[in-house]
Amino acid sequence: MTNELQRRELVDPGEPTIVRTPPSSASGASMEVVRASAMGKCFGVRDAIDLALEERFRGRLTVLGDLVHNRQVIERLDAHGVDRASSLDERIETGSVMITAHGTSDRVRDEVRARGYELIDATCPLVEKVHRRARELERDGFHVAVVGKKGHVEVRGLTGDLSEASVVTTEADLEDLRGRARVAFVAQTTETTERFDAMVAAARALLEPDGVEIASIDTTCQPTRDRQAALRELSRSCDLVIVVGDPTSNNSRKLAETARALGVDAHRVGTPADLDPRWFRGRRRCGITAGTSTPDESIDAVEGAIRVIAGAQAGGAIDDAA
Repeated sequence: MTNELQRRELVDPGEPTIVRTPPSSASGASMEVVRASAMGKCFGVRDAIDLALEERFRGRLTVLGDLVHNRQVIERLDAHGVDRASSLDERIETGSVMITAHGTSDRVRDEVRARGYELIDATCPLVEKVHRRARELERDGFHVAVVGKKGHVEVRGLTGDLSEASVVTTEADLEDLRGRARVAFVAQTTETTERFDAMVAAARALLEPDGVEIASIDTTCQPTRDRQAALRELSRSCDLVIVVGDPTSNNSRKLAETARALGVDAHRVGTPADLDPRWFRGRRRCGITAGTSTPDESIDAVEGAIRVIAGAQAGGAIDDAA
């Protein structure tokens, strides 16, 4: 029996509006600290975490892979008695098995059921949408090429639903598409629209002269687009950007890369301990953003630590030589 998350509309009404926080007058800090207008956990990640932490699953649920790419969330799941397995070939001692927000192939879902487990499907509905689009393109006679990170769990699940597919991470990967009659591009949901468009343009320049028909559907999800747009706005007014996200989070890494590409000094941190006071010396305005798997408490903790550092530097408590 399959227990699936209640599906939501593509635009989540529960997404929080972003708060722009002025510098604290109590700290005497001269550096302003602001938050991006869209950041942090998306509804797909939030729903998956909430489902796994339901009391009915305490001690009786195994997640295939990491539910999200965030160590702090995984520690909460461990404390709740949620087990993890990298594959169904590992020993699983619970009656229920959960598919992560990143999704998986129908083949894996069928195997979960065939082995007698209750399937708990936490796949983000926006990821499911990409699966549907890719299958439709294949049925229409296209070879599907996924623009994304090779080996990423979402990409593995997406290609696993297709009879044949390619993963395009760099322009060099486009060479493998030579000789195809029809190629359709889709995007990993956390890919940037700019990078997807650039890859499709490069494919057209390389392959269309040889008669290859090119089609594309930008399947970057709306939460990712919102966060990227908010980062661009943030970067226009800040001289430093801090991205709060786990080292294993692909979209957190991309946020930091995007900020640097926009000409802003940017650093990714997972916890306040990762902050280096030297980053903040002489800064006028520090912007904060976060990946889609970053919990609110992590963002709050990092922002609080930044304000302490800024206040100490403004008050001369931190020596410039430190």
